[in-house]
Amino acid sequence: MCKPEPVLEAFKSYSTRALRNAGVIGMSQKPWARHGSTIYLWKERDVAKAIEYAMLSQGDELFSLDDD
Repeated sequence: MCKPEPVLEAFKSYSTRALRNAGVIGMSQKPWARHGSTIYLWKERDVAKAIEYAMLSQGDELFSLDDD
């Protein structure tokens, strides 16, 4: 098993590059918090709770992916 920090950093790096290439964020914008959560999610219930938190508990919606 690997440590979560390198996986988190790789995800953030790849995602930032993709957001910039898509024109969603500018070159000088920093879309991520300084660190991030690296807790282990061992059970399906834990993953579901983490998804719910990420989708519904982060404040106002920044943008929509819907075509409306």
